[in-house]
Amino acid sequence: MDKIKWCALQVHGISIVKQDNKLVEEYLRKSLNALKTSDEVSDIEWRISARYYAMYFALYAVLTKIGIKCEMHDCTIEFMKIFLGKLYSASDNDIMISAKKARIDTQYYVGRVVQEISRDDIHSFIRKCRGILSTISPSDISMIRSDVQRILDQKV
Repeated sequence: MDKIKWCALQVHGISIVKQDNKLVEEYLRKSLNALKTSDEVSDIEWRISARYYAMYFALYAVLTKIGIKCEMHDCTIEFMKIFLGKLYSASDNDIMISAKKARIDTQYYVGRVVQEISRDDIHSFIRKCRGILSTISPSDISMIRSDVQRILDQKV
């Protein structure tokens, strides 16, 4: 919870915004485009990056459905862990963290051995996000937004 409180203090860390279903669809489109790119590109660095973003954009579609904006990837992943823990497993969280680490390692460092996230894990994560988008209830959304608002109110 300390990390979420830290995120609440950051300018682009976490905020409550208007829900926007058109934007949800755009993030899903971006997710599928990144997934398609990951299948087409042969270079491991770009494949790892595309796979991470395929997952990230699917997760971000869920946040957008709820009306949450996190412009810091660590805050987005922490949001998933803290506020969506009933919808995502610890394994889902670990996969997101591993995919992010792999992307950073290939993007910013040379010569590091990187464990690539499997295509099946990527597909499974995206399917889970799509399932959440179709099943999350207005009352669950309202409860999550209230919980986030309480944390945001504490930063003052």
